[in-house]
Amino acid sequence: MEAKVNGKMNKLFKRKEKSVTKEKSKKDKEENEISIITKKVVKFCKPSKNKRKNEKNEEEEIMTPEVSPPKVETKEKPSQVQEMHHIINKLKDFLDQDRQNLLGPANNLKYIHNQLSQLEKSRDNNMRQAYINQSFEINTLQDYYKPLEEFSKDFDSYLWESTRKIITFDWQAKTAIVQLVEIIEEKDAVAYESDLTSNTLNERKIKSYKEKFSETLKDSIIAKFGNILNKERSHLAIIDKLEFVYEDLKSINNQIAPQFPNISRELVLTYHKNVYSLLDDILQSKPDVEIIFRLIRWVRQYHIIVLIDLQDLQMSKDLLKPQLLDGREQELVDEYINIMCSKIQEWKPNLIKNNIEEFIKRAQNPDIIDENQLFRLTETSITINMINQTVEIAINSAHNKILVETIKECCQVMIDLQQDMNRTLESESLKFIEKIPPDNFIEYAFALANDQLRYADFIEEIIKRTQTTSKECIYEIKEKTSLILDGCFRLANIAIDTIMKIIYNEINEFLELHTSSWYKEPGKFMKDIIAKLRSDTEHYRPHLKLYLFDKFIRTMTQFFVIAYIESMIKNNTKYKMPQCLELMKQDIQEAHEYFGIYLKATEIEQQFDPILKLQEFLTTNGKWIDKDYNSIKNAYGDIPRKLLKKFLSKRNDLNKFQLKMLGKTIKTKELEMGEYTGEPTIFSKVTIKQEDEDINALQQFKEVKDGIKNKFRQDSHQQCKNHIQQLY
Repeated sequence: MEAKVNGKMNKLFKRKEKSVTKEKSKKDKEENEISIITKKVVKFCKPSKNKRKNEKNEEEEIMTPEVSPPKVETKEKPSQVQEMHHIINKLKDFLDQDRQNLLGPANNLKYIHNQLSQLEKSRDNNMRQAYINQSFEINTLQDYYKPLEEFSKDFDSYLWESTRKIITFDWQAKTAIVQLVEIIEEKDAVAYESDLTSNTLNERKIKSYKEKFSETLKDSIIAKFGNILNKERSHLAIIDKLEFVYEDLKSINNQIAPQFPNISRELVLTYHKNVYSLLDDILQSKPDVEIIFRLIRWVRQYHIIVLIDLQDLQMSKDLLKPQLLDGREQELVDEYINIMCSKIQEWKPNLIKNNIEEFIKRAQNPDIIDENQLFRLTETSITINMINQTVEIAINSAHNKILVETIKECCQVMIDLQQDMNRTLESESLKFIEKIPPDNFIEYAFALANDQLRYADFIEEIIKRTQTTSKECIYEIKEKTSLILDGCFRLANIAIDTIMKIIYNEINEFLELHTSSWYKEPGKFMKDIIAKLRSDTEHYRPHLKLYLFDKFIRTMTQFFVIAYIESMIKNNTKYKMPQCLELMKQDIQEAHEYFGIYLKATEIEQQFDPILKLQEFLTTNGKWIDKDYNSIKNAYGDIPRKLLKKFLSKRNDLNKFQLKMLGKTIKTKELEMGEYTGEPTIFSKVTIKQEDEDINALQQFKEVKDGIKNKFRQDSHQQCKNHIQQLY
């Protein structure tokens, strides 16, 4: 029997950690001492040999006597009782060690329980026999066992302390949780057995440990919610504090649910009922939009965690009764969206107004270079920040409808802003061209273009962050954001075009090309033009985004081609054939070398092809007119006939008859080819002043013609009237 007990003790000792050798040896010595003393105490209460023979020769364990106590001699009692008290004191020390770290692994818990259980069982048996035998030593025994009774209550108190902390245990305390539940079950079984055998005996009142365990857990949960309400008054703060629910449910899922599913479900439902009560109180207070949003977000996240993430809980939506927010989630979502849209409409006018005012009042803030040396507008950063905050809230809501509607509304704000900034850019550019007054318009226009790329990057980031939503949401978001992206690049291009118009409008050297001065100083004017373009490029390049500078160079090349073509037809100076062809070639070579710094040769050739085609056409004659016209018309279907006629009229080697025949051929060929329906070419951007003069002349001719007709009619009518009168 003793060997059996010692064997159990040895198994307990083997569970101790190897890392603390000194403490282990000391503790082993203490535990052996306790076991020996416990045996003596039990022996003190053992029945006589004759009594044992009457128990069907069944072998009894040392720690579980089941018969009445002997008539103990008074000399032996003090020593044996003292030894029992010594055991209790040692167990108290072990309990204090565990109590110092309630969240720890509780290394002594099972050992204390085993020793205490044996002492209690011995005590219960002896007290029962004393009552049955009506022993005069009952009161004495009660006094002897009083320290045991007190320690037993203290141990129970420790169990309930640990129970209240059970949900906050980390994975290192998992063994403590298992031990705790096992002890509760054992104690409950012992209590049930004692209750069956107690009958009318005046024994200690024993309550179901499982029931107490369950109630303690529930009380600890209720206390957590009570602490929040006691400490926090703000509804937002209360919702923030509810994050502990997620963590506690994860702890239940990971540590309790796998081994004790019934307990875990009961705990989850306790949490749920308390959450419902707390959220319902908030809902009844008619919360504002921010609180409504937080409620929706919290409930959404709660359902994801309980029903999807924490699968070991085995919970379903049907079990989570009552429904959080009383099932009004969709109603609250719609209410939030309406309030959100109205809020955006409130601050949108001021936002757009501030963006426009910053651009218009640019003279007050000439320095618009950021830390990256890029041109930028301050209001753009503010706008992006406001929209980002709004979208961020929607993303965090984890609710698809809120997300989609929020992004749609914010996109509309940006579309309206783009349209207003486009109009502002156009009106302000006219002021700059008219120099009323001259200011840093170009820098601000570049900043506007740069910021459109910032908006585009911002929109792309929003699209990336919403890829985890449903396909329907992704489609709706992409459909709306694509309009913004198109608008960003369109406005950036318009800004570059506007800047380029101003740059070329200030290069007066184009007016000197193909004039008499051009022949006198070959190459001078083109060198001056390229020098100004180079200066502007070097000045603005460091302050532009890479994409924008690339667009800047390509647009500059295109505007150069347009300006050069217009210079070929603007003045009335005749071309000196063939000298002019060589000068044109020199001009184009000069420009080709400059733009070749930034563009590939193939792209430059493509950009300059319209000029080369015109040069070839300039040399045409009656024999080659069909072929030359087809060549340029097939390449640029929208080239105006009047431009070609004007171009040929500047040749000094053609007489009026030759020009008339060439013009007639061009007209015939144009009628044969029909109306051009393709994409506009660069010639659609070329301005022909002669065209305006022709239109005016045609209008004047029409007016004269109509006047003559009317006068003729009036005169004829009067003559007829006079003739009739003469007849009568």
